[in-house]
Parts: sequence; structure tokens; C-alpha cells
Amino acid sequence: MKNIALLIMNAIFCNILLAQHIPQHENLVLKQKKLNITSTPFANIEILDNRIDTERVFNYENGIFPPSYLYLDKSAVKNYFENAIMNISNGDETLLINLSQLRIANKSYVIKNGIKHPLIAHNLRMYIQFQAEIFIKKSDNEYKKLLTVNKEYYSFGLYEKILPGIFNDVIEMVSSINEFANAEKATNNKTLLKFLQDSTAFLNISDSIKYTRERICKESNKWAEYPIIKQTVYSNGAYLSFDDFQNSISSPTDISLQFDEKDSVYKAFGETNKKSSFLWPAFISYDNELYAYLFNNVYLKMYKSKNTFYFYVPRNLPNMYMIFSIEEIKHEDSYYSSSGISNIWVALIGLASSATIESLTKNPKQKQILENSLKPDFRSCFIEMSSGDIIYD
Repeated sequence: MKNIALLIMNAIFCNILLAQHIPQHENLVLKQKKLNITSTPFANIEILDNRIDTERVFNYENGIFPPSYLYLDKSAVKNYFENAIMNISNGDETLLINLSQLRIANKSYVIKNGIKHPLIAHNLRMYIQFQAEIFIKKSDNEYKKLLTVNKEYYSFGLYEKILPGIFNDVIEMVSSINEFANAEKATNNKTLLKFLQDSTAFLNISDSIKYTRERICKESNKWAEYPIIKQTVYSNGAYLSFDDFQNSISSPTDISLQFDEKDSVYKAFGETNKKSSFLWPAFISYDNELYAYLFNNVYLKMYKSKNTFYFYVPRNLPNMYMIFSIEEIKHEDSYYSSSGISNIWVALIGLASSATIESLTKNPKQKQILENSLKPDFRSCFIEMSSGDIIYD
């Protein structure tokens, strides 16, 4: 793969990128949304912030350097909850919310198991990932768990409007605290039902564990529970979806991997799934090692650490930020999607003509974008094990 061939990739979308002006750091402002209740048993709300990134909720992936981010810190979340209950009748209970995820994914699509179709492309970028555990305070440092939520909220960029709705859902649902002791009343609670429609949201009212703040923080990351993390030996096979990968369900395959020393990547060879829209598996296990799909027939070796899997994007490829920027443009702009996206991948494998490259190098803006795409930043990556997103640094 020739570095200079990447210029064609930048030529396709450099004009659209340079026309955008997004501030590098933008703080998300939450406007209070009126609650649908008039009273709550809670007078105080505590927040534990155990998110992967306790500041950013969204990365603008548009190819511009330095990248721009949307921020939402713990104080803004706490202020929203406190202001929400300020104007309604309160009891004397204290609510604790342990945030483990509140963000938009970096990766546009992740392959999931479907219902009507065996495999589907699930667009993570269109949802706010919300994961939280909700507790009631019983004494000075003792808490009882009420609810666990792992839920996706459709957003399509309307973060200022969606997040208040998510937070109001939490307040309205846990304000029916007296109904939780009665299973029949609980299942008739409309706010509660709205959460329980998502199979990954469930009540913890029978949980007898006495939690401390320290224990809540320690147990916040659930990734160690996934079978693929527990497993230490990997037989040759293909994980066709992220669900299969999480649960360590591999399918037989004749695919083999060969290391390309020139490009520092692994290339797959063998029979692809021609009946599927996804020719190459999302993950491959080969010779007791695990590999993540990047593009075309290219894979990167992963290393297990801290209950997830890490990999590194070689310097001769665009960094992960640029790769995701390509995905973003591909799925958001119909013109570029139809006319130029195939040329991006042709460029990535070094098949751009010398004449095209020569003409592109004369454009200083295109040359600058090329240099940015090859920066050492955003190459160390790991998998967000609850959703399949890729976190890059």
C-alpha cells in the first residue's frame, strides 16, 4: 500500500471537509424538560461517573484536524437532575446514578445478528448509548440497587433534545419507587414498561447485596463477564457478527491469514460468504490469535488486556479517525457514496494511477490532508465490548 496513493481519498472529499467549520471543543447545553410527574421520593441525587470518557459524548468525524468534540461533564449531568426535581414535591430519599456509558459511538456500523436476516449492519452513530445502574441510599455508605439500564436512544444528532428525555425517564421511573415492591403494580407502570421493553433493562429490586460507592465503581465495568474475555484458547474460526464475538461463537471457515511485512497487516485468503452483504467476517481466530476486520481483506491482530482487545493501525495506513471519517461521508453524502467511495478503497490498496497522484499533489490543501491522515495520532485502539464500537487514542 503506497502512502501517496491515499491522496485520491482526500481528493474525493477534501472540498466538503474544508467547507465545514466546527469548533474543536463544544460544550453540550442541556435545557430542562418538564417532568410528567408532580412528586418524587428523592430530595438528593448523587452521580458516579464511570464512563470510558468522562468528558466527551461525541467525536465529529469529518476528516478535519485537529478533530472536534462535543463535551458533557459530570457536573452538567448532576445539575440537570437537581434542577429537574427542584420544582416538584420531594421526599427525603437519596438517589445514586452510576453512569457507565453516555455517548455516541465512533464506529458507524457494527455487524449484529438479525431476526429477519442472519446478519444486519447496525448503525451505532444514530443512537445514544446509555448504560447506568440506579441505587437508593440506605445509610451513610450503603446503597440498594433498583435498576440496571443498557439502552439505545435514537438521536440522529439531536443530542440537546434527547438527553433531557433520557434523564427525565430515569427520574419518572424511579419516582415510582413504592411500586417496585409490588410486582403487579410495577409491571403496570407505563414509565417502567418503557424501559423494560428493552431486554437489557431490568429491575434489581430482589438484589440483596449491600453496595458501597467503592464497590459500585469497582463493578461498573461488566466486560469481564463476556465469554470471549473469559476464554484463553481460540480455535480457528470466524465470528460473523459482534454478538458472536462477545459470546465466543465461532463458525467453521477455510479462511487463512498471511502477514504482509510491507504493509504490517494481515491479509485474508479463502472462500468468502458470497451470499452475504458482508464478504469477510467481523473477527477471525487463527492459530490461537484474534484478528479484527479493517477493510477489504485486511485484518489487524488484537491483544487482550483490561477486559477488552487492543490493536494498532500501522503508520502506512490512514489513522482510525480518518478511516471513520471516510465511513461517515460514505453514509451521509449520497453523491460521494455513489461516485467516489470505491476509489477511496482503491487508493488504500495502492492502485491509484500515477497521473492522478501527480495532479493531486499540486493542491496544497489536499497535500495537507494527506499529511494529517498519516499522523501518528489515533492509532492505538480498543473495542468497546458492550457495543462493538472502537475507541481510538
